[in-house]
Amino acid sequence: MRLTIFFVILFISFGMSSSIAAAKQNHTVTIIVKSSPTSLYESKMTIKSKEIISKLKDSKGVHTTEHMPLTDTFVVIKSNGVNQKFYVNNNWQLYNIKQQKKWNIPSKLVSQLKDIQQKLKAQHYGTIIPWEQVNEIIPKYSTFKIIDIETGLSFNGQRRAGSKHADVQPITKEDTKIMKQIFNGKWSWNRRAIIIMADHQKIAASMHGMPHGSGALINGFPGHFCIHFKSSTTHSSRSEDFSHQLMVRKAAGITGEYFLSISPMELIDSFLFSVNQRDLHIFSASIIGGKRMVAEDYFNKFNSLEGIARTSPIPSENSTGSLVIDIPLKIEYYGEDLGAVQKIIHFYVTRNSFVDPWKLEIEEIRKQIFFD
Repeated sequence: MRLTIFFVILFISFGMSSSIAAAKQNHTVTIIVKSSPTSLYESKMTIKSKEIISKLKDSKGVHTTEHMPLTDTFVVIKSNGVNQKFYVNNNWQLYNIKQQKKWNIPSKLVSQLKDIQQKLKAQHYGTIIPWEQVNEIIPKYSTFKIIDIETGLSFNGQRRAGSKHADVQPITKEDTKIMKQIFNGKWSWNRRAIIIMADHQKIAASMHGMPHGSGALINGFPGHFCIHFKSSTTHSSRSEDFSHQLMVRKAAGITGEYFLSISPMELIDSFLFSVNQRDLHIFSASIIGGKRMVAEDYFNKFNSLEGIARTSPIPSENSTGSLVIDIPLKIEYYGEDLGAVQKIIHFYVTRNSFVDPWKLEIEEIRKQIFFD
């Protein structure tokens, strides 16, 4: 009887100890790399280091902020079933979305986390390779896998032609179906950041989704589409397409670095691109302060436009000694409530110091476009 009681007590004690141990271990930290906060395609690593978990859990929010950095790196801390999601800036400060607080973490921990981040980025993104080299990696009639870095959907394509960039067709009807799904079920000239898997390499690229010209494969795709790479050009103008090059950078994971050194005109063209493409991430990077909470309100307003384009040529600019620039440009835009409008819009581009990046005064643009 005493022996039985002893084993029962031992069993209960062991069960309680195991439960307590499990509870103590019910904390995980996951680092995620993806091209934007809404991307479905992501690379991630869950950390089991007790030291890292403990230090992150002990960090505190230092002050309230609306600013959410333009980033491709996120941290999720799971503690007893509750998830906290953070944006990560270049200095590895964490931004809590719900609490709108910035968290500082110990400097010794930053180097460990940066190592993980760099490994994930190398795994996640494509490599910038100039068109001259890509032209040899994917010769005519070669086939390769195409991955959309927002949705994670992939299909197979074949290069059929193209001398300044690749003219490509989906190989099968199923490939065509997947490609159309990437473009939300409608063929479109919109650009998509993609990765080309060819010759054991991941190459950063950009494609549009509009069938045009000729096509030879029995694939349900009436023509071909274009894929651009670094330094590739259009066949007609023999010049680089700005929007394709912006998406190549996105596919390589260097959008953030680009916006740190962007010129005023590149910033304006990025803004116009973001409105046409409904890209909140690039829209947020373009406007004053990059405040995501503020950007979402403006973004919803500009979503009422069905299209916007610059018709002025790129003006000569000398912004070296300026903190504020007024750039008047001819703009065409249209929307259901506005109709078609052509007018001069003054883009006010500012920076806090000569070493800070340029930002657009979004409120001034809103007033001119929506007449209020």
